[in-house]
Amino acid sequence: QKWEEGLRWFDDPLIHLAQLSTNRFVNLISTILTAVTTIELIIVLPFICFFLGYDEVGALLTWFSLSLSIVSQIAKRFIWRSRPWMVARAKLVKKTKTSSFPSRAVTCSVCYIVIIFVIAWNEMFRGFQFEWWMSFILPASVLLVSFARVQLGVHYPSDCLFGTIQGVIISYISITFWRFGLYSCSCTIHAMERFVGEGESSCYAQPGADGQITFANFWDRINILLFVLLVLASFFIVAICLVKPFEFWREKCDRTFGLLLPCFSFHLLVLCPGQTRDFASIVALTQPLAWYGYLLGIIYPVVVMLLLSFVKIPSRMIGFGISYVVSFSLL
Repeated sequence: QKWEEGLRWFDDPLIHLAQLSTNRFVNLISTILTAVTTIELIIVLPFICFFLGYDEVGALLTWFSLSLSIVSQIAKRFIWRSRPWMVARAKLVKKTKTSSFPSRAVTCSVCYIVIIFVIAWNEMFRGFQFEWWMSFILPASVLLVSFARVQLGVHYPSDCLFGTIQGVIISYISITFWRFGLYSCSCTIHAMERFVGEGESSCYAQPGADGQITFANFWDRINILLFVLLVLASFFIVAICLVKPFEFWREKCDRTFGLLLPCFSFHLLVLCPGQTRDFASIVALTQPLAWYGYLLGIIYPVVVMLLLSFVKIPSRMIGFGISYVVSFSLL
């Protein structure tokens, strides 16, 4: 209560300013900005990237997704702050009943811009050049999303400030683990050269070579011990998220981790030759997927998110297990 009162001088004037106009057009813009910074967006992207062969991007997004899913939930779970509309400090535009602190949409806006710049930076030798005006993209994104969340009456400006700080921390953690992964798993360094014809990489096996991992010889080629440890660790993470006092993503952990953890396992098991038997690996894409391949890769994770949201399953752990097996098999 003390820190709530202490922040009032900062929050209330900005809430009033942001809600000077609550007409349909402004509400629509705020809703769109919220939609493009939802965490569900980055949860489905790693699977799509790995499925379509963008392995380095998939690895980067996997680390960001896992970090966002876990770190951003800590404050949400253990620090309760009523939404502004709940305590009549803002007009009710959008009804959201979860904790206000901090703004995860703003956190995501920071992470998403950082991801774009990291991907672009890795492509800089193909013509990308950093321009001075690009330095304004991140603060502009933060300000726009912050305005949107405050205008909708679901966040205080201080929530957005802490959300920005949280986004910077998560970006640092994600990039650190991702870079460590590059050093320990060299395959994803060159994975942006997604077609063999554009630049061959020792990461991928050649078609028909002895070191090629296929669906038929999968169990003979992979590191069985590592596979068992990854599966056990995955189920342990979900189990921890379901019990008190954690209860992270209690209603969403089956679909969230059911999509993300298979990507992490796939990355280590078949994209890291040093982790497999005889330095085996999968074959790189030699040509773009057929149209139905793109369709399947994009639609499947969206269907999982929606299906596990509306279909009643006896246990979240069962839902996670089904999603894990199907997602890993498709990859």
